[in-house]
Amino acid sequence: MATKRLPAEQRKKMIMRAAVSEFSKSNYRLAKVPEIARNAGVTEPIVYRYFNSKKNLFLETLTVIGEKTIERLENSVEGFAGSTSEKIQLLMTNYLASMETYRKELKIYYQAISEFDDPETKEVLDTTYRQYACFIATIVEGGKQKGEINPLVDSQEFAWNLVGVLIHLSTFYLLGFYKKASSERLIQQHLQELIQ
Repeated sequence: MATKRLPAEQRKKMIMRAAVSEFSKSNYRLAKVPEIARNAGVTEPIVYRYFNSKKNLFLETLTVIGEKTIERLENSVEGFAGSTSEKIQLLMTNYLASMETYRKELKIYYQAISEFDDPETKEVLDTTYRQYACFIATIVEGGKQKGEINPLVDSQEFAWNLVGVLIHLSTFYLLGFYKKASSERLIQQHLQELIQ
């Protein structure tokens, strides 16, 4: 019985979902394209029709993970009516709560960090982390305009410090050291900078 042919965009998404699963098992260098193809329900030549190399598939997977993460963060605080500090706290809480759901994606990002000597991988990571910092800095600047945030706070520096905290806590999560209560205290310490 013939199977219905999928639209190209849907097939590409299936390949990328299978790639996330395969890349998260070890690293992209050890991942097998035939296994990705099998899990996506396509042939290996079909994978290469959409991605000209395994590395290209890895880089696009990284890019999409980053885009989806920032989209989730934006959506998690969209329309939030509380103070700027509460908004940032909610943002951090939502990110930390999502780590289990997106564990595979998190693992892939940490694999990518180990590839920072590769210029293309470094560029994707650089772009993604800059987007995170820019998003947080924009929230802080908005808080300054409302008079809720200490005007002496350097929005960019605060944002990068918070990105560093998220990286730190994500590492603890993957290593099994993560504790919710101590993480919340760490976040509170950083939030104090906004109002002093």
